[in-house]
Amino acid sequence: MKICNLTLSENTRFGYSSNCFLLCSGDECAVVDPSIECDEILSAANLRDCRVKYIILTHGHFDHMHTLDALKKATGAPVYIH
Repeated sequence: MKICNLTLSENTRFGYSSNCFLLCSGDECAVVDPSIECDEILSAANLRDCRVKYIILTHGHFDHMHTLDALKKATGAPVYIH
C-alpha cells in the first residue's frame, strides 16, 4: 500500500490548511478527508493508475470534507465515517 499526501500547505481557495490522503493498493485507492478540489484528487488517482473505491472521513469537520459531494458524485464511491 502506498500513502500519498495531497496537500500540506494552506489551501488559498478555501482559506485553511488541511491534509488529504490517497491510500493506494493495486489499481484501487481510498481518499481520506477530501478537502482539496475534486479534480486534483481524481488527477492524483489517475496519475497512480487508481480508481477511487472508498471515501473515508476521519471526523465531521467541514474542512475535512469540503469536496465530498463532488467526489462522491464523480466516483460513486461509498463514504465511511466513524
